Amino acid sequence: MKFELVVTNVDGTGERVVATRNGTDWFENDGPAWSPDGRYVVFSSNRAGSGTLPSLWRMDIDGGNPMQLTSAEDNFPDISSDGRWVIYNSWEPGPKGVTGQGLWKISIDGGNPVQLTDYTSGVPSFSPDGQWIVLINFDDQVTPKRWRNSIISALGGPPVKQFDRPNYTHQYVRWTPDGRHLSYIGQPAVPSNIWLQPVAGGEPRKLTDYKTDMIFRHAWSRDGKTLAVVRGSQTTDVVLMRDSRGQ
Repeated sequence: MKFELVVTNVDGTGERVVATRNGTDWFENDGPAWSPDGRYVVFSSNRAGSGTLPSLWRMDIDGGNPMQLTSAEDNFPDISSDGRWVIYNSWEPGPKGVTGQGLWKISIDGGNPVQLTDYTSGVPSFSPDGQWIVLINFDDQVTPKRWRNSIISALGGPPVKQFDRPNYTHQYVRWTPDGRHLSYIGQPAVPSNIWLQPVAGGEPRKLTDYKTDMIFRHAWSRDGKTLAVVRGSQTTDVVLMRDSRGQ
């Protein structure tokens, strides 16, 4: 199976391939992130020959000038609205000693990474104004212990707000462009729909009303007028295999 990183116009025309996964670039699961000025794409890759562990790379939007940003096991990048910072998941423990993955940030131009959380957390996204980060974290202070959507300062630290989230695989939370809501893929998984959680608090509300299929990803246009979703179905088979080497 071959994965390609493709740039198109909003209407789907002008398609061009800027990178092809050759067994080292992790486009389909961990990003990529596009800088607001349209200059760069940041993505996970082990193209430096570091085995199977990915780190973060930056390249020009035309696929040129690749540059390695990090050197640990890093993924799920997002870029601040001013284009200066990249936040990401990392399994690097760092000086604060986090067990499991935590959040870090690094300049878009590289340099020394800064640890933002010292608790299990991941899949971060900057708020439109760059002041806040939404993430998922494992909350062990509630009963039962569970994963939650949480908001922290862009400078890092503990959650300042937390919301319960459906236990759904393709659950990547997003900010609406006005910064007033968090959007997420709700339950049931099939058919799945987008829900909006007010940042100020209160009950979430259902935004879409699909009657079939699953939603795997979703993203907002910067003006908030368009919501793109990746929808489809999953099929699985049970296969019986027998080891015939001894026969």
